[in-house]
Amino acid sequence: MIAAIKSKIKYPTSNAPFGSAYEEHTAIKDTASEVRALRKNGIHVSAVFMGNDGEVTNAKQIYGKEFTRIRQIDQLSKAAGRLIQKEIRELYS
Repeated sequence: MIAAIKSKIKYPTSNAPFGSAYEEHTAIKDTASEVRALRKNGIHVSAVFMGNDGEVTNAKQIYGKEFTRIRQIDQLSKAAGRLIQKEIRELYS
């Protein structure tokens, strides 16, 4: 019986440190869950996203409306500033 259980365990490797590929749906689901847990504990979480069109849906799943998308790195400071200002306004409203 123990041998049967051990054969089903996916042990970490250099290519899969979690014992299996940690990507796509599993990674997005886990990250979204952690973001929700942080928010539940009163921590404000938001993100500046710079990725391709296909990944916008992933960012929405993880951060909800608390993210902004940039297309070029020179937009980073302005986008981050807007997110910070929004958080401050919400703290005092």
